[in-house]
Amino acid sequence: MALGRTRGGLVRFLAINDVYTLDNLSRLKVLFDTKEREVCAWQAGSDAGVASHDQQRQQRQQQSQQQEQQQQSQGPLSGVAGASPEHAISSPSVPSGVVIKTLAGDFLSPNVLSPIDSGFAFMKCFNEVGISHFCFGNHEANLHINQLEERLRECKGVVMNSNVPTFDRPELPAFDIVQAGDIKLGLLGVVTNEKTVFLNSTFKNYPILDPIEVSVRFEKELREVHGCTHVVALTHQSIGRDRELAQASTINAIIGGHEHTPFDELVNDCRIIKTGKDAEFCGILDLGLSPDGETSVSYHAEPAADYGRDPDIEHLVSVCMDSVRQLGTEIMIDAGHRLSAKGTRFRPTELGMLFGTYIRKELETEVAMINGATIKAQSDFPLGQVSLADLNTVLPFPTKLVTVLMPGSVLQDAVRFSRSNRPWNTEKRGFLQLDADVEIVSPTVSGPYGNAPDDQTADRDTIVSINGKAFEPNRDYLVALPRNLLNGFCEIEPLIQFAQDYPERLPGADVFIPAKDVIVRCCARRVWAQLGEFDQIDLDRDGYVSRSELKQRIHDVIGSSPSEAILDGLIDALDVNRDGIISPSEYARLRKKL
Repeated sequence: MALGRTRGGLVRFLAINDVYTLDNLSRLKVLFDTKEREVCAWQAGSDAGVASHDQQRQQRQQQSQQQEQQQQSQGPLSGVAGASPEHAISSPSVPSGVVIKTLAGDFLSPNVLSPIDSGFAFMKCFNEVGISHFCFGNHEANLHINQLEERLRECKGVVMNSNVPTFDRPELPAFDIVQAGDIKLGLLGVVTNEKTVFLNSTFKNYPILDPIEVSVRFEKELREVHGCTHVVALTHQSIGRDRELAQASTINAIIGGHEHTPFDELVNDCRIIKTGKDAEFCGILDLGLSPDGETSVSYHAEPAADYGRDPDIEHLVSVCMDSVRQLGTEIMIDAGHRLSAKGTRFRPTELGMLFGTYIRKELETEVAMINGATIKAQSDFPLGQVSLADLNTVLPFPTKLVTVLMPGSVLQDAVRFSRSNRPWNTEKRGFLQLDADVEIVSPTVSGPYGNAPDDQTADRDTIVSINGKAFEPNRDYLVALPRNLLNGFCEIEPLIQFAQDYPERLPGADVFIPAKDVIVRCCARRVWAQLGEFDQIDLDRDGYVSRSELKQRIHDVIGSSPSEAILDGLIDALDVNRDGIISPSEYARLRKKL
């Protein structure tokens, strides 16, 4: 792409968002390098030069040292307490062209590796690719706070946190400032507080301030206090909220995430862009300033597939994926018959029913249900064998399960509502998959999988029994289900109304358990059941089962040694007091549950 001769300054943004796979990163690195060279070529002939990624990092380190010295004598400037709120690139020769590489949220979770390494591999890859600026996404909150803190400390870029001001694990800058010729650019980063995403508007128990109000306030500070000529916001929120932000401010551009669909809109002279997901496309946004002070903003997106692969990044990704490949042969489920999730948004599926059954048994409820969108729809296992790696693929999202006492009438209405397809062939993200002990007559099988349109009658999906006992619409049932369904996700109206009518029955914001963890634990208990009596596992007869004894017993029974990840899961399934060994009482509890 030919660049105009905007000699007042140029900032090129290379933007991605919502990355759940490493597949495109080696191509993205080549794309990044190519687009950075274009800025260098544009810059040719200028005395100032262009700041490469490495130069920016070196200049940033120099500036950070200067600011630390200033803070020791003057105290922090502003922004988050204890953290430097800005990282302006200042050097004797300020470049007139700067390249900024952004990732607008969902960079640590969910992905196939996050259950294994809590985002470590992804953070390492993003560091090597050269992402310079991040903002939180809602899925960063999936990690335990200690794991999240570790990843953020490992990050070599700037993670901007403008609207969760009390978050201090670690303290993060509220904004960043970058100089490019006559452009003094203020950058901020906000995450959504929408109630359909975060219950009670908290991020790991830290209050999330309204992203629009915060962005307007920081834009004012960046322009009036810090002298910024331009302001760009990294956001992770719905496109509707991005449009509201554009209308409420004079921000020059919004580089967004959260949606997995590309957007390119102009609202109130503010360019709003989103690039999709998984770095399939990279957005190239050029913010230019002419010598006479005229601002220009141009944008286009390019597919990563058009570029070759960087061998160093390709090798790094391969190494990171080794742990998944090692788990590929570890069978966690062996049903003895076909398990399929195909059509999980149109019909009850074998895999959806099995997951529901595992959830009901593990959480000890009367009913368990999950919506079809939580399961990867094309998953199919003809032999009924599912490995731990398969589970990570089949359940790609961190579905948070809760248990509630729910009237039978609400349960019935929710099932019918979630499965009612209008028009007939339209998929439903909320299609409720139920455990095997909920007996239903005339279940909906719609779209390309079954019933003709005139067969969609009002009495379909009628619950007749639960756990072998006649269904009673007027009694309460203990039900396990994804928490976000009660909060409006998939718009299942009977569940939304239930949450409004019975707020006292809803669990606290942090009272949940990830669906994948529940299913893995249930699978682990079933593996334990194959190992025999306690004395058969306690090889040294000391009254406890150690990690090494468990490993040996599995080898003796199954014929191969389990991976360390499998051992972790097996021990976690029974180790109630978290001392790393299994006692006779803990094992007895398993036998009783089975």
